[in-house]
Amino acid sequence: MNYAQFPLTMQQKIGLVLAAGLIGFLFGHLFYQHIFFSLLFSGIGFFAPRLWIRMKVKSRKEALKQQFKQALHILSSALAAGKSVENAFITSLDDLRMLYPAPRTDIVLEWQRILERIQNREPLEAALADFSRRSQLEDIKQFTDVFMISKRSGGNMVEIIRQTAQII
Repeated sequence: MNYAQFPLTMQQKIGLVLAAGLIGFLFGHLFYQHIFFSLLFSGIGFFAPRLWIRMKVKSRKEALKQQFKQALHILSSALAAGKSVENAFITSLDDLRMLYPAPRTDIVLEWQRILERIQNREPLEAALADFSRRSQLEDIKQFTDVFMISKRSGGNMVEIIRQTAQII
């Protein structure tokens, strides 16, 4: 799932064009009371799908950023309890599901994807790097970079994750 895209069906696109065109037409008619300007303003409807997608992508990324921050808090608590990094990821999924009960919540889906990759014997770093690339969020990218470096060098993972969550 690429977070820089928000697919719309043809019906949604047509609905957005018509609704924004109608609003533009009414706006033009209200202020200019001339059919030419009303039709001119109705052309705004053709830009509505692109603007709608941009707005939805932005709000989805912001929600993912907040969800990721909560996930890091949960992860740092699991690590502080003495669990290994991989086990902390596994147990944090249950807490994420309680925090976000909707089954299609982005962070829950991403956490499941990360755990599936771990179960398929892929390194955790590769799963996090893939999530970072698809999310296109600077905070997640920086966390992934710091996580990879500290795991290789044996840094204090609990403190690193806790500080990252506070910075985000």
